[in-house]
Amino acid sequence: MIIKRIRSSARRKHRPLDYVRDEIEALTAYVLHVQSERLLELEAPTRATSYILDIKSAAEMGIDPGEKVEFHGTRNLESANLRHHQQQMVAACLLDPSAKSPIEHYIVSWRAGECPHKSQIEEVIDIFAEVMGYSACQIIWAVHSNTSQLHLHIVVNRIALVTRRVVSPAGGWEIEGLHQVIALVADGQGWSSEANALYYARRGVVFDRVTDKVVRRLDGSRTGHYRRQEPPEIGQRDGNEAIVAALRN
Repeated sequence: MIIKRIRSSARRKHRPLDYVRDEIEALTAYVLHVQSERLLELEAPTRATSYILDIKSAAEMGIDPGEKVEFHGTRNLESANLRHHQQQMVAACLLDPSAKSPIEHYIVSWRAGECPHKSQIEEVIDIFAEVMGYSACQIIWAVHSNTSQLHLHIVVNRIALVTRRVVSPAGGWEIEGLHQVIALVADGQGWSSEANALYYARRGVVFDRVTDKVVRRLDGSRTGHYRRQEPPEIGQRDGNEAIVAALRN
């Protein structure tokens, strides 16, 4: 199992609402395979960031355009109509107009021959939302099966409906969080682990693969946990003592 964030730009930027609206419409239409023939006709600036045009990133995971939807679902969205979902996601963006690139697109891919059923996919979404801090965010997801590797597309609006603020994925440790999602899913559902995985899990507890230290506990807490590549606290770096003293004064 692997998971990847799909984005053409490494840095998040503030986008006009029209840009975000077009991005939402293009991504969700593609993920749900609705009017896919119109995606290349979009004149929106988001063409460069839509998944169907990001061939290089997709190819790295062995995924091609023109995919078949097996299962799909949503979180924190009303109605069963895609257009209504798109409108709700655009409206949610108005809750935090200053948010930078609030729409995210992730892909979870299983190995050839691994075929999770719908209830397992729902569990993946639950684990993903909890670990990444997206439980109060709008999510549209769909499973595609046109290739030998079943894969799950997840489109997230990072605006939390409760706090009305943009969510920083996994508290600012997005890549770490994504690797923990994979460890928890592989542990709970019995899927194969990748050789270069950062973490492994046992009965819901996540460990660092190199040090065997706990990074996430069974109840989801991180109290006293170990974090990979965590920067030292201010004052622990050479030359910071004077800065700390000045701040205290």
